[in-house]
Amino acid sequence: MVLLATRFSSYLGYKTVIRICAVLFTLMPLVLNFKFNFVTLAVFFVFFPITCFSLSAIPIINCLWSQFPKDLNKVSGAAILFFSLGMITWNIIFFKVVNPDNLKADIDEENQAYFSNEITDRLLTATNVIFVIAGSLYIGGSFLIQKKIEVK
Repeated sequence: MVLLATRFSSYLGYKTVIRICAVLFTLMPLVLNFKFNFVTLAVFFVFFPITCFSLSAIPIINCLWSQFPKDLNKVSGAAILFFSLGMITWNIIFFKVVNPDNLKADIDEENQAYFSNEITDRLLTATNVIFVIAGSLYIGGSFLIQKKIEVK
């Protein structure tokens, strides 16, 4: 998908691709509230968010490069740093919503670990919270993209 991102962006425009991906990234996982099975989980929780992220990552970096053409290495490094910090923050918030009391898993006689229903019942809620928070920031950020004004 990343390889197609530039071609797709040149056809539709960077802002449009980023905004479409931001909206789809936010809305697609919410389909799990209506129909939850393995196929919908794979398609709407994994495939669509990953596709949206990979299609918009290159246009986002290209937009950053257009703002700072003399500092491409610093901009690339900062973008990768903040993408990584976003993933770390995502995981911390997810685990805090799913298991706020940091309860331990129960171990059965076959040495398998299982969490109580109290924790597993929060998974869909945590997914909704995380995707709405991340998606809102993603959508908001997509509308902050501006063309650089050239100073002569």
